[in-house]
Amino acid sequence: MVEDWSKLDKEVLYTWLSGVLKEGNVTLTFNKKDGTERVMLATLDEKVVPKYEKKADREKKKSLESMSVFDVDKNEWRSFRLDSLKQINFTL
Repeated sequence: MVEDWSKLDKEVLYTWLSGVLKEGNVTLTFNKKDGTERVMLATLDEKVVPKYEKKADREKKKSLESMSVFDVDKNEWRSFRLDSLKQINFTL
């Protein structure tokens, strides 16, 4: 289980998944906080994601526990906990 992974393992997963998401759409299956399963078509592809408008002069600290992604179907930003991931499907 991801929750048992070392910090290095989590960093490798985060970096790898970020790279895959930047290349196109990825279907993520994970458990939400309430325990229900969620399937989300997500991306970080700059051609799809709306341009980020910085609202304040603060730097967001990167977390290896969760990841923010753009939900292609809902056209909104969402996040999920990496330790809740059940399946990753992609086509490059």
